[in-house]
Amino acid sequence: MNPTNILLFSDLHGRILLAFKLAQRLQQERNLKIDLILQCGDVGIFPNPNNLDKATLRHAQRDPSELGFSQYFYQAHPETEKVLNQLDCRMFCVRGNHEDHDFLNRLEKRVSTKAFPID
Repeated sequence: MNPTNILLFSDLHGRILLAFKLAQRLQQERNLKIDLILQCGDVGIFPNPNNLDKATLRHAQRDPSELGFSQYFYQAHPETEKVLNQLDCRMFCVRGNHEDHDFLNRLEKRVSTKAFPID
């Protein structure tokens, strides 16, 4: 039986693409397969920058990577597609206090699967 390789992150604050790139690099350098990425809070899921909380807005003004979800994941993006096509793993996320919860609640209601990837 092969071990399950789980990569654990926390507080990505919009740097979701970086997490997938790190998983991809780890797979290549260690010749192993990442089976699951678990992200524990503060993913930074804000599809609309107008809905940012005050702290995220303040940080995004200094570091635009805080807006990585809206830049790389809300709509199709070639760099994101390239990285994700080289991985065969899912990411499950636990919501933190820096997420657009209204957006996530609406998204969750549209999903009919047992597992919604964001808590």
